[in-house]
Amino acid sequence: MQPRSDAGGETGEADSDRLVARNNLSELARVSEWVRRFALEHRFAREFAYGLELSVNEALTNIMSYAYRDDAQHAIVVELRAQPDRIRVEVKDDGVPFNPLELPVEEPPVSLEKSRPTGRGIPLMRGFMDELHYVRRDSRNVLTMVMHCART
Repeated sequence: MQPRSDAGGETGEADSDRLVARNNLSELARVSEWVRRFALEHRFAREFAYGLELSVNEALTNIMSYAYRDDAQHAIVVELRAQPDRIRVEVKDDGVPFNPLELPVEEPPVSLEKSRPTGRGIPLMRGFMDELHYVRRDSRNVLTMVMHCART
């Protein structure tokens, strides 16, 4: 499915876009490009676009890698909404219930040698995003991430 834009225009409403990705890691490049383009088109600074792209990529990687117990195709819905001082992301999937916010906050490793090769996605999201919210609604995981940022 192609991204869809809902331009707010003169009304002052936020601009939004929606993308549906398959639960396949090959989709990450397409989603990352879409997120980056959305942030830059809405005049958010590159450093915010980078943090947003990385956070969405990490959320989708976790879903694609761990949420499904079968080999069937599943749809992951990503919705972006640009407001004057923030970007809001909502990620919805029909995988097994999982609240990433219930994971304990970990201390960063003291060195690369002591670092685990996995498990850094959720701490990265916590670091880049100003708000993270989770709810299980209609048999779907819904992760909402909000980044407070100014436009250029």
